[in-house]
Amino acid sequence: MARWKAWDRFIDKFPLISSSRLGQYKTGHLPIPPASLRLRVGEASKHIYMITGERVFRRLRNQLKKYLKLEDCQTILDWGCGCGRLIRNFPEIVPVSGLHGCDIDPDAITWLKSHFPEMSFETVAPYPPTPYQDNQFDLIYGISVFTHLTEDTQFLWLEELKRISKKGGIVAVTVHGETTTDPSLAEPLSESGIADREGDRWMFFKHFLDDGYYRLTKHRKDYVIEKWSNYFEILDFVEKGIGRQDLVIMRNSLK
Repeated sequence: MARWKAWDRFIDKFPLISSSRLGQYKTGHLPIPPASLRLRVGEASKHIYMITGERVFRRLRNQLKKYLKLEDCQTILDWGCGCGRLIRNFPEIVPVSGLHGCDIDPDAITWLKSHFPEMSFETVAPYPPTPYQDNQFDLIYGISVFTHLTEDTQFLWLEELKRISKKGGIVAVTVHGETTTDPSLAEPLSESGIADREGDRWMFFKHFLDDGYYRLTKHRKDYVIEKWSNYFEILDFVEKGIGRQDLVIMRNSLK
């Protein structure tokens, strides 16, 4: 813990964005998590943390417009919310009382509960179930979660997302597609449609995850459409829909 506090002091002593410039961001007036938590989502810099959060929010909103209006959603879940990089952008169009976030990172959730008390946050286990009710959410989104799960674990979470999303609700998640395949996964991905190896960022999560849980996972489009259709109606598969990751948009319309 002391090591991370020292890291926070070092990074924030030399910020790439000054406090006076935070006003350029729509959420610049809101609390920003410490560097140790930002680093777990890949963005130690305050500037990069803010700009990527807003950029992902805009892209997600634009991709979803065809299927629902965020303004009409009463309940939204950020599945794998980390330290809130994306969910902090939603209050401009959605009442905070309907915003929920969950993550396996207890440190991130503790910080969010302290700094965004109007929203609801839960620490969840690496495997389902979650504490949420059946048919609870109009929209569930998960950015870079399935990119780190084994095949068996992904099926468990697909079943859980189906349970907690409303009938007719939308689930939007990202995957690493074929365009981001690294050489070590090219052959198994070609053969099976899904491939994984130990994730490069495992070190940041090893104190609350079992060995081997956190993966770097790739999916082929045809695999996703075939396998995930057992859980949801696949509405769209947008290659590089969210940055370098593909976006899968689904509806809970199956019995």
